[in-house]
Amino acid sequence: MFNSHSLLKESNSQSEQSSATTIEVGVAVPATSQNKPRRPLGISIICVLMFLDSVFNFFQGSAAAADDISLIAGGFNTQTAIGAWASWAIPADAVVNSLTIGLSILGFLIVYGFLYRKKWSYKTFFTYVILAILSSVSTLLLMLTAPVVSDISTLALSLIFLVIYFIIVGSYLQRTYVKEWLNVTLPIQSQVQ
Repeated sequence: MFNSHSLLKESNSQSEQSSATTIEVGVAVPATSQNKPRRPLGISIICVLMFLDSVFNFFQGSAAAADDISLIAGGFNTQTAIGAWASWAIPADAVVNSLTIGLSILGFLIVYGFLYRKKWSYKTFFTYVILAILSSVSTLLLMLTAPVVSDISTLALSLIFLVIYFIIVGSYLQRTYVKEWLNVTLPIQSQVQ
């Protein structure tokens, strides 16, 4: 005959045994850290460098844009070669400096995305790279068109450094474990199955 009371006792004893097993396993490995991977050291280094770069670019871009706006408000003497050049180069430089401010804000967002494993931060970084290089090239071209010879070696070296930096960081971000951290690819275990 079917006895629901004895069935309930069996069920309770089985759940007590399984919970005891769970407790034993839980003591060795806390449940909260089981599935939480560690952040790669390279991501932390990239975030610190990118944060510092974004802070510097924000203030530098803001100061340069303010200078450009004050020069535009003052007007230009277009009768001279420098005045004619400045009449179009200063507004163009203001646009480039505004782009620098926007890139610094984008850099802060990328740092947030890298730290908190946001999938969008991976592709956003490469967009950031392209825009940062275009901004540097634009500044270099503006300086090359100036009627007065100016020292562009610093700009050229900074552009070369920027490209090398982005090549190194971009190749690091291509590593499988970094992509897994950023949730860009599936973990290796699930790809094999």
